[in-house]
Amino acid sequence: MASAEKVIIRLTSDTVEVLETLIRSGDFPNLSEIMMKAVEEFIDSRFTAEDIVNVLDGSERESFSPDQFTDPSDGADLDTAVRTAVSTYIKNRMDGKK
Repeated sequence: MASAEKVIIRLTSDTVEVLETLIRSGDFPNLSEIMMKAVEEFIDSRFTAEDIVNVLDGSERESFSPDQFTDPSDGADLDTAVRTAVSTYIKNRMDGKK
């Protein structure tokens, strides 16, 4: 298993309240697991398997930047993109989608 790094994010209290419903319903054991799942799905939606291998083995480490994962035309930064990914994930889970 890869080593884990601690990352701190800010969420609105409303978002945390919604996430906690997933914990109470037994879908997840804690907020960290929810966030890890949301980030994994975000990465899967933005990278091909080959891209991920290249990033992890370092062959393309310099070619990826945070701006690459946002669309400049929508004015979103990486924080907004992650928040959007998490919000979409939560909405899909609440709607019963996987």
